[in-house]
Amino acid sequence: KGSTGAPSETWAGITMNMSSAFSFTNQGKVKMKIYSNHTGAVVKFKLENPSTGTTTETDVLTTVANGWEELTFNMDPSVIGRSFGGFSIFYEFGLAGNGSANFIGYFDDIKIYP
Repeated sequence: KGSTGAPSETWAGITMNMSSAFSFTNQGKVKMKIYSNHTGAVVKFKLENPSTGTTTETDVLTTVANGWEELTFNMDPSVIGRSFGGFSIFYEFGLAGNGSANFIGYFDDIKIYP
């Protein structure tokens, strides 16, 4: 959010559309690594299926300041048996970014556990 120093919307994030849909069969879990400069940052992970308009989302708070941690998003059980074409990640969802370090998060190693 606002990495150029410009303000951002409260819903600013990043979206990744997959080349082929993925489905959840029994776990409905997503893990990813994040670097944040403070604890308590709201990270929202949203599964999306653009062809049907279906979405589901889960929030997790950061617990490590100035370091990497692995967050686990336990998606709603309703994802089992459903297909998704992509996902979005929102860092500090609900807050308007101001370009400061408090609104910049780094993501890596996103893994989907069906």
